[in-house]
Amino acid sequence: MLNNVLPIRTLKMSESNKDKASGRKYGNATKWEDSPAQVKNREQRNKAHKKLAKEGKVKKGQDVDHVGGLGKGNVSSNLKAKSKHANRAYKRNSDHTQKR
Repeated sequence: MLNNVLPIRTLKMSESNKDKASGRKYGNATKWEDSPAQVKNREQRNKAHKKLAKEGKVKKGQDVDHVGGLGKGNVSSNLKAKSKHANRAYKRNSDHTQKR
């Protein structure tokens, strides 16, 4: 019966599939996302989320809102948990700029 066993074929992954599997971005997107300023901002957002999660104030599926912006830091008075929809939506002016 062992003679009837077919050899296992190994499929080579194309370059585009490798990119998708590894989660790499395409084109110019990585240049902006990997800039030192954006890396620093992302680190601050992640620290804020971990801080509120440790305190039990943020639930799964929620974002952490920096009330006064990232520049005000990750102090508790500047952080609050919000739904993703509420945190990512801002009122807009008629010319599509963000209302302040």
